[in-house]
Formats: sequence, C-alpha cells, structure tokens
Amino acid sequence: MKTFWFHCAALAVLAIASAADAGTIAYEGNTPPNTNILASQLTDSSGSLEGNNDYTDNAGPPGELFTVSQNSLLEDITVLGGNSWGPPTGMHLLVGSVNPSTGVVTPLNGNLGDGGGESVPVPANANDYVTYQLSTPIDLTAGTEYVFGLYTDNMWYGLAHSATDTAAGAVNFNDTDTFENNNTGRPAKNDGFGQYAVLNTGDYGYVFAAQGVAVVPEPASIALFGIGAIGLLLVHRGGSRCMLICGDRATRNLRRNLR
Repeated sequence: MKTFWFHCAALAVLAIASAADAGTIAYEGNTPPNTNILASQLTDSSGSLEGNNDYTDNAGPPGELFTVSQNSLLEDITVLGGNSWGPPTGMHLLVGSVNPSTGVVTPLNGNLGDGGGESVPVPANANDYVTYQLSTPIDLTAGTEYVFGLYTDNMWYGLAHSATDTAAGAVNFNDTDTFENNNTGRPAKNDGFGQYAVLNTGDYGYVFAAQGVAVVPEPASIALFGIGAIGLLLVHRGGSRCMLICGDRATRNLRRNLR
C-alpha cells in the first residue's frame, strides 16, 4: 500500500512539473495586442511566406530578435499566423539571449535541440494573432539582445511577416543539434532549435509582440536608499565637525603645554 501511494505521489509531482513547463494560449483572434508591449512589430504583414524560412518545420525554425528599452519581466509572446499550415502538432516556444558577437543562443525557458523550449498549444486557426503566455515569466535586461522561436514536432505553421525589416531583425536557429561551429549544419526538419541565431537572408521582421511589465524599484527600496544616503551625509558632516572641534582642542592643548 505504501509503495502504491508513493508511486501515485511521484506521478502527481511529475504531472505538476510537466504542467509548469508548458505555456498556454492567453488570446487568439483577429486583433493585435495593445497593452503591456515591451517590443513589437504589429503593423506590417505584407511579406509573402518563404518556404525555407517562415515555417515551423524548417531545418532551422523561424525566430525574431528583439531588445527592450528597460529592465522588464517577459510574460507573453504574440505572433500572427501566415494563413498556411499542416496543421501541425507538438508546438514549442523558445526564448533565449543572444551573444551579439557570436550569435550563440542561451535558452531562458528550457533547452535547445529537439524538444527544446516549452510546449505550447497549437492555435485553432492559421491566420490569427496568438498570444502565448509563458509558464514562468523571464527577466529581461535593457539593451540585451533576445530571440524567440517556434518549431513543431510534425507538419508546419507559417508566420506572417513584413516585406522589409521593420523591427530588430529576423533570424533562424541555423545549426546542428550537436552545436557545432556556426553555419556548418542545420537541424533536420521538425527537429528543434540549433545553437546559433543566424540572420534570415530575407531581411524582414515577423509580426510579433513581446509583452510584460517594466521592472521598477519597490517604494521600500527607494525609501531605504534615501535613508542610507541621508545617514551617509550626516556621518560625513558629523565627521567634519568632529575633525574641526578635535583639531581645535588639540591646538589649544599644544599651546598650553608649550607655556
């Protein structure tokens, strides 16, 4: 009986952990988001989909580079379907930071490779705006380059984009799952995220929004900082006064001893 309950408890913990690693669809429809936007390109979907770049089954799935202007907490990623799909099964969303010199991606919500990122539901339609809510918000630092990408285990889902680059740049995850040197290989179709973010030769931006909230110091932290600054000022002034007084007394004592 104890063994039975132990197995049940273990399965429950695994189920909770699996659920925690999965994102959800917070919104799907024909209207783009207009709140809590940290970075976006939502005004231009004029580009024609390219078979080698814009589908989630590509050998090196599609992604988008972006930055934020202030420290933020990333909660959602919105994309626009390009009205072309399999439809797919087994969709994955990855968010990572990018080394601007090498293009190496450091994942922030899961791993690279096959099965990387976090699982997210497949949209109901191929041409909707879809807002994916991350399983866990991600801290973003102002000025750092980030990238998100989508891939599917089977079939494909196309992403709408502009005809020219209107955002921070479109990228592909173009490298082998063994993370070899840049541009030496690409993952197989439906085979996950490579290690490098490589610029898409089409030079356009996907329709997207990175959504969340700016991180500001808490009022209590500001108050403590202010109190600390006042304390340092008082110590400084007090120390100066002590030096004047003590110095004056030392001078008087020296004169007295010389008499």
